[in-house]
Amino acid sequence: MKKIIFLAIATLILTSCLTPFALAVENEVSVVLNGFEVIFDVPGRLIGDRTMVGLRKTAEALGAEVRWIGETREIILERNGDEIKLAIDSYDLYKNGELSYTMDTAPVIIEESGESRTLVPLRAISEAFGCTVTWDGATRTAYISDISDKTVLTVESYPIDYDLYSYFANYYLSTYPDLYNLVDNSEQIAEIQASVIDVLIEYAAIMKLSSQNGLSIYEPEIKDAVDIAVEDYRTFYSDAFDEILSSSHMTEKVFKDMLYITVFGASLSSRIANTYNSIPNEERADILLGDATYIRCAHIFNEDYSVLESILDSAKTATDEEFFALVNEYGTDPGAVSEPTGYYFSYGEMVEEFESAAFDLAENQTSDIIASPFGYHIIRRLPKDISYIENNIESLYKTYAENRYYCQLLDAADSLSDQITYLPAYNDIDFYSEFVEPLKADLDN
Repeated sequence: MKKIIFLAIATLILTSCLTPFALAVENEVSVVLNGFEVIFDVPGRLIGDRTMVGLRKTAEALGAEVRWIGETREIILERNGDEIKLAIDSYDLYKNGELSYTMDTAPVIIEESGESRTLVPLRAISEAFGCTVTWDGATRTAYISDISDKTVLTVESYPIDYDLYSYFANYYLSTYPDLYNLVDNSEQIAEIQASVIDVLIEYAAIMKLSSQNGLSIYEPEIKDAVDIAVEDYRTFYSDAFDEILSSSHMTEKVFKDMLYITVFGASLSSRIANTYNSIPNEERADILLGDATYIRCAHIFNEDYSVLESILDSAKTATDEEFFALVNEYGTDPGAVSEPTGYYFSYGEMVEEFESAAFDLAENQTSDIIASPFGYHIIRRLPKDISYIENNIESLYKTYAENRYYCQLLDAADSLSDQITYLPAYNDIDFYSEFVEPLKADLDN
């Protein structure tokens, strides 16, 4: 199991996400764009057999500017250099000044709750902008996939554009310990590219887990919080803001993506922990005992490899009591001495090398010498002690509940690892010349 290494850019805590009240309507439908439900102020609905949705929220979700010409009752949508023109009660859709096609359903104006609302045909507008639309009749949900020329790959239903890929490529390279010795077509380049894909999978996993828990980048409170945060940053840094983004290899869109990740992570962590904390006390010990992602280990740690090498055979054949004696005699980890019965932990709580080796062990099995950034370990996987858990249930379960978000995130990332589709734009990337060489030049300067 690989340790999540996702980078949080800012701290932005969102404690609640409220959906605005909307009247239920007959034939109501849901719309999911790139994995997230679009939240409308006026519910989408079927008119005939066509999905009709609110104009403003649809344009906003698709990233289109909208103009209304009252004299002719025309609607003009602009996105990425394309212009779409429609008119109320007209079946004609124009794209870039030319009649594109005749729609089955015309835009309409309805009266709801004392306000006039403009509804437009979802499929016609989405497909005019190059999106793909599918319909799930069983759930009455329209799924939109918005793939642009800048989309380099998709992770399940989550598109990754070049700017986001570029940001993570530059971030990962900036942490690479031997950048100057990287050469084109090397195995190291392939490994770095694979690491960037791993981080993008983690990004998509956070998005997926957020969507599954009812969070959306189209949720008004969330979107407004992110937009306000961006404006606050822009006001604080003034003219330097764009330069700061550029020096961090970010666009404003990528910066917003990182803010969304921070918002979602904070909200999900709190929600999931609260869900587990609501479980009755009498059930908690059974949960800790039965969860395979929660284990108990002891280890002999020392910075000197030769010390552990001299006692490895004895450690492997030692009884548990004898093993704990070796911990006290040869171990230099103060925590191991203060926890004489071993550590209880789950994924993400220990250094990666230690954690990976520990979960690979069977109960009562002892590892060989494991190297980590801190030194060397001999690890023994121990059976969980029900009496110890029951006597320390409050502190153990608190940590366990707080760690559930991380474990669910790992599961989500694993489920997405084989859901990657590489698009033509990905094959056009020359990783070395586009990312490695400019970063080397920046460091030289």
